[in-house]
Amino acid sequence: MTLTLRDIDRHNLDAVCELPLPDEQQRHLSPNVWSIAESHYHDEFQPRGIYRGEEPVGFIMWVHLSPSRTSIWRFMIAEPHQRQGIGRTALKLALDTIARDPAVREIEICYSPKNLPAKQLYASEGFIEIGLDEDGDEMHARITLSRTSDTDSSGSPNG
Repeated sequence: MTLTLRDIDRHNLDAVCELPLPDEQQRHLSPNVWSIAESHYHDEFQPRGIYRGEEPVGFIMWVHLSPSRTSIWRFMIAEPHQRQGIGRTALKLALDTIARDPAVREIEICYSPKNLPAKQLYASEGFIEIGLDEDGDEMHARITLSRTSDTDSSGSPNG
């Protein structure tokens, strides 16, 4: 299975916006069209279509909160493509893409604590839960990236 992350443009906007979710998942996610609209007014928002070959199968958007911290705000796989390993592969692609920025030190994600498949997926990719938001509605989890540039050639921290 070859998956890619693609920019959203006029050629794929409709297809990505129309990706279906099961009814029970719709209440947990903002519509893709809303996220894409937000990205046009905020340069730090990075929306991508998730493609298997030439077919759009999902959507992900991350936000650069600061030069060293990025948060994945949206992540969905369309209903007919769920439970096929696409989410895991797409998440790895997104994490690799985000981590290419040498300034990024932390990648965050939030999810409903009742969403056990999401919790298991994120934990298996290295996210560590750091606690619930102030309303107690969403769990925050984080990956801290280790960077070779954080130490000099002798292994001592740069200062």
